[in-house]
Amino acid sequence: MGDETVTFVDHTRGTPAHGGAPATPYRSLSTYILYPAVGAPSAIPVDGAPPAGDGKPFPLIMFAHGLDSNGFIYRPLIQQWAAAGFVVVAPTFPLSSITAPGGATAVDDIDQPKDLSFVLTQVLKLSDTSGNTLSGMIDPRRIAGVGHSLGAMTVLAWTEDTCCLDTRVDAAVIIDGTEADFGNGTFFGGRTVPVLVLHGTADQTIPYANGKKVYEDAKAPKFLVSLLGAPHVSFLQLGPPGQKAPRWQSTDVDSVTDFLFGELDSDAAALAKLKSVADVPGLSTLEEDS
Repeated sequence: MGDETVTFVDHTRGTPAHGGAPATPYRSLSTYILYPAVGAPSAIPVDGAPPAGDGKPFPLIMFAHGLDSNGFIYRPLIQQWAAAGFVVVAPTFPLSSITAPGGATAVDDIDQPKDLSFVLTQVLKLSDTSGNTLSGMIDPRRIAGVGHSLGAMTVLAWTEDTCCLDTRVDAAVIIDGTEADFGNGTFFGGRTVPVLVLHGTADQTIPYANGKKVYEDAKAPKFLVSLLGAPHVSFLQLGPPGQKAPRWQSTDVDSVTDFLFGELDSDAAALAKLKSVADVPGLSTLEEDS
């Protein structure tokens, strides 16, 4: 797979002052991009590698990171979706990121759904323009939002809350998220998209009951993968290098892959596979309403 980092600047919206840094009249969004590339598969993405696909566009995942993080930190997770055949675009939000001046904060979260829409517009323009890495790479009819924690709340508002809907998005994945206030809107009160909720039953940051409520409130088609005994971060290796990946990682990766191919491509076989990869005794359970 290949990768590149692009900075997109939105001059129509500002960034509040925070941590001693002054307010700015713009929002700067450093964006990490992963994509399928030609050549033998590699464990580490290759910067600027020639795109694969022979001119055939790929589905797109817009990925939203959690508080005190950024898109690149999630590379061990999101690169597996790129290897499966998705372009993955992961912007770093100005004030909730690990590099935010004075430390990460959620006070700016109301602007994050708009950040996703802005970056989506920019990458679709690149895909429609010749002479860049993403030229012809993205299928605008197959777009998903995926997020973790605060990023999951952002994606939920972006796809399922009347406050912030972007009608270009076709499916949503909510990992360890909850319904949060992003303005004057109603969850699942207007246009909705198919949703997959993944949540650890031992999550001490955002309780499992919050993820369960998202599933219960959502409209069909909807799926809930309960990760038995999993903490708030069930998919990333947070210990020393070489440490074995968490036992839930493959469930996270495969569930999202099968759900998205199933819903974006109307692929019944992928949805059937979801039932087997997401319902594993002692590891995870699956509920669905399709």
